Amino acid sequence: MGRKIAFDDLTVDQVMDDISAAADCAAEGGKVGIVGYCWGGSMCYVASARLADKIAAASGYYGGQIMPHLDERPTAPLLLHFGTEDHGIPLDNVHAIDERWDHIAVHIYDGADHGFNCDARASFHPEAAALAKQRTLDHFAQHLS
Repeated sequence: MGRKIAFDDLTVDQVMDDISAAADCAAEGGKVGIVGYCWGGSMCYVASARLADKIAAASGYYGGQIMPHLDERPTAPLLLHFGTEDHGIPLDNVHAIDERWDHIAVHIYDGADHGFNCDARASFHPEAAALAKQRTLDHFAQHLS
């Protein structure tokens, strides 16, 4: 059902409108950071390009739909996390993202699969998850304080 909504029922522009509205509300508490997983990781990439006036930092995990948006230049500080064993996201794509924009941090985790951060999945990779989490927290500490 979630895939149908994300890929069939919504446009990226609608999602950006929702992220923008959420960021406006969250900004009442200070600078806004976003984290997204899978499709949400891709939306972090797009938001860092389109909503940099509202998003102070973003961290996207295994964003497999970044390639169609690769020419959109992220200007909000952005971290991206990918696993070497994620068969749904070719490493050639990950390297293309990394090479396209030298100002974003692309991290690749050896032995990690798609969903490596979710401890409820068989693909959970505790070492990669811990390192990605620490990198994300450091990134947010730098850009949100």
